[in-house]
Amino acid sequence: MTSGTREAVEPDGARPTTHRLPYLPALDGLRALALAAVLLDHGGVAAVVGGHFGVTAFFVLSGFLVTALLVLERRHTGTIDLRAFWARRARRLVPASLLFFALALAYLAFGSASPPSTVVGDGLASLAWMANWRFVLTDRSYGDLFADPTPFAHLWSLAVEEQFYLLLPLVAALLLGRRGVGRTTRFAIVLVVVIAGSTAWMWTLYTPGADPLRVYYGTDTRIAELAVGSLLAILLVRRGELVRLAPRVQSLVATAGAGALVAIGYLVHRLSTEDPGTYQGGLLVAAGLSAVVVVACSQPDSWLARLLSSGPLPYLGRLTYGAYLFHWPVFLWCDAEATGLDGPALLATRILVTFTLAAVSHALVEQPIRLGRIPRPIGGVAWANGTVGLAAVLVLVAPLVPQSSSSLLASGATPLEPPPTIPSPHTAAAPAPASPGTDPAAPAPGAPAGTTSPAPGAVAGGGAGTTPAPAAPPGPGAAPPGPTSPPPTAPPATTAPGPAPDALRVAVVGDSLAKDLGDGLVAWSEGRTDVVVYNLSIPACPISRGGTRRFPDGSDFPVKPECGWWDDADHERRQAFSTFDPDVVLVEDALNEVVDRKLPEWPDYRGVGDPRFDTWLLGEYRAAAEVFSAQGATVVYADAPCANWDQVERWRSIEDPDDRVAALNRIYDNVVAPTTRVADLFDRLCPEGEFSPTVEGVEDARPDGFHLSEEARFRLAERWLAPFLFSVRS
Repeated sequence: MTSGTREAVEPDGARPTTHRLPYLPALDGLRALALAAVLLDHGGVAAVVGGHFGVTAFFVLSGFLVTALLVLERRHTGTIDLRAFWARRARRLVPASLLFFALALAYLAFGSASPPSTVVGDGLASLAWMANWRFVLTDRSYGDLFADPTPFAHLWSLAVEEQFYLLLPLVAALLLGRRGVGRTTRFAIVLVVVIAGSTAWMWTLYTPGADPLRVYYGTDTRIAELAVGSLLAILLVRRGELVRLAPRVQSLVATAGAGALVAIGYLVHRLSTEDPGTYQGGLLVAAGLSAVVVVACSQPDSWLARLLSSGPLPYLGRLTYGAYLFHWPVFLWCDAEATGLDGPALLATRILVTFTLAAVSHALVEQPIRLGRIPRPIGGVAWANGTVGLAAVLVLVAPLVPQSSSSLLASGATPLEPPPTIPSPHTAAAPAPASPGTDPAAPAPGAPAGTTSPAPGAVAGGGAGTTPAPAAPPGPGAAPPGPTSPPPTAPPATTAPGPAPDALRVAVVGDSLAKDLGDGLVAWSEGRTDVVVYNLSIPACPISRGGTRRFPDGSDFPVKPECGWWDDADHERRQAFSTFDPDVVLVEDALNEVVDRKLPEWPDYRGVGDPRFDTWLLGEYRAAAEVFSAQGATVVYADAPCANWDQVERWRSIEDPDDRVAALNRIYDNVVAPTTRVADLFDRLCPEGEFSPTVEGVEDARPDGFHLSEEARFRLAERWLAPFLFSVRS
């Protein structure tokens, strides 16, 4: 990715050198294939979920080429010139990176979407080649690349390589010594120890089901892949030149290399960044397979080397560094909204723009600087000024760009206009007016005569102020939760008298099933002074933002922008939520995620169980948890329950709803962090894993197969949910 193979044969301009490898165009061909995996993955191709294995191939290539140069230099000159090594690295890497930062700043200034609030820190860390540790310290998972994108998200891998380039020549100089002192064996032993130690450390740190960001981004856990390439260089560079194998051996190596390419393709197709197999040996296996391909490519007469040297592959491979740098801001900027394209046409456009920029950068900037056509003093001053200037622009301009705590880029949603300020829930307020067409005194279905059903947004406990719902909750035979009809306009976030100072403050957010849970808590807490419940749920609104949902019968329903109120600091409901300052936030929206979804940048509809969908949805849940817990609250995600799918025709058309619920609940398990918990609603509503019409002893408790009756809501809150929420605070 960062060191093109041309560098191995071309002098850097000032003086000719002999310690160079012969040009191996097949390695550039391999580089082009590795980048293709990354671009297809980031472009949303369903069959490609493991583009990160393309990065592994880049790591192995970089380790091989750079170590080979160091070994040859020590062999031919008797020493290793550290200053010259780092100068070559700078001339290779910095020019295109400065162009990338200019492109990223242009995207931030003129792109249509709001970047995350972390963008300034991300950019400064990237300028310092420390992006990977920045993402670890700020808890930025790989899934955020799609759910909460920053134009700097992909620079983690370049940071890992640069940190490796800083350490490798120091270790090589120490272990290889001067001319005539053969210490390559000791160097090889150290590399084996590094590979084994890094792999074992990754395995130790990785927890299945938890966010893998620490092991994915850490230099200590990823250095094994670079060290595999370095070890390969020690084995292939002998007596000052690259080992040439006998023709028959070359043929065997080429066949093995082809098999290794197929195996890497299988990993790219099967193992996503969320798959435990990636971290439990998968990355090391991919590094070993990449090393086999490199061996085949190092023999220019082998049939595989000739194949990878054919056509445009070597030329595209020489552009991979710039293409990798430019591709992510290009992909973000050239989205479906900006281009009017989707599917293969959108992906082709993004790739074309990416390689056009890379070709211009390579011809007009990178090559002239690498070959010494720009005097070094001028280049050094330009580098320093450019870096300082771009950092200053980033600091000054990025805060002026509208930002969100979690960007709406991935979803394509747009923030709502700021509503008028509403009173604090801690102060008494008159009930909000009823929505048009509703009777303020009308009881909810199933409620006793003379009672008033708490509205979405009602606060109960510690006071009696409640307001009516703008629409009745679904009764028996009504449509199920989720996209069966366009969601209603979000009811207002109303207010109520404040609770006692030590009362447990519970906010409820999510869809119509969340409303059921919230209404049950409201009814249970009536008259109590130790709890206050604030029901902010919106029927038919998922927590995840944007896109369109579709049933197998072809009916589709867009996700309304107001469903993403939690990500808009100016939204009425978000302001009410912040003022309420809950101790616990109960979130339930899972049945909305059972149906397929299409985001603007996705070429087709995807559903839970698809690695790209799962990664995106996990990012949405984590982003919401970050917002909900910002003031110190514990976030409780109620997982997806079973349902009587056959009761409603539209749900009946889904072939595998139970499998989808199981996949959703695996995602919920991955949300767990120090500020989050999972409440096992599935276990409570589905004894023995099966749908039951009886809940907490209440018969016909789910009359439409999905929602809870009035009595069932109360009993569930009384016997399970309320005690669980109290235990969370304690």
